[in-house]
Amino acid sequence: DGNANDEDGNVLNDIAYAKVSGAALFTDSSTFGQDGPGTKTYGLDVTGPGSTNISGLIDATTNQPIVLVQIDADTVIGRVGSSGGADAFRIDVNPTTGEVTISQFRALEHDNAGSSASDHDESSSPEIMDAGKLLLNVTVTDGDKDHDTDSIDLGLLIKFEDDGPIARNDID
Repeated sequence: DGNANDEDGNVLNDIAYAKVSGAALFTDSSTFGQDGPGTKTYGLDVTGPGSTNISGLIDATTNQPIVLVQIDADTVIGRVGSSGGADAFRIDVNPTTGEVTISQFRALEHDNAGSSASDHDESSSPEIMDAGKLLLNVTVTDGDKDHDTDSIDLGLLIKFEDDGPIARNDID
């Protein structure tokens, strides 16, 4: 399992983390045209105002929805129940490279029964956000400041897998 050692962390008190490069998320076919090269920048975008920012994910302890809160163009935090709730996860993008980092702080509900060890390996059916809730944008600007933006639905690409306990008879 590629996520077997995801508990050793990125930030203090996280329970899991992952990083992915911007190049792995976009097929770059950008051209700057006759005006010459310029810049490429990446940013996050939570879609929908206020209370409509419910991600589709549920906190395992409280059974409350996870609400997406845009801190700035580079950071989105998933909070329990409301914009002022406890942090469940944090998503950051490097605006220059497009590298995305996800740090998870709280357990999320999963659709599996959890009655066996194989139920906890959700590599084929992880929890994801609802479609259209979190976008990753790339903006290309040419030499005379003309620009164009493209987006991907990042929320559908971030996968929260369950990794429950395993009981073993360890009699020597």
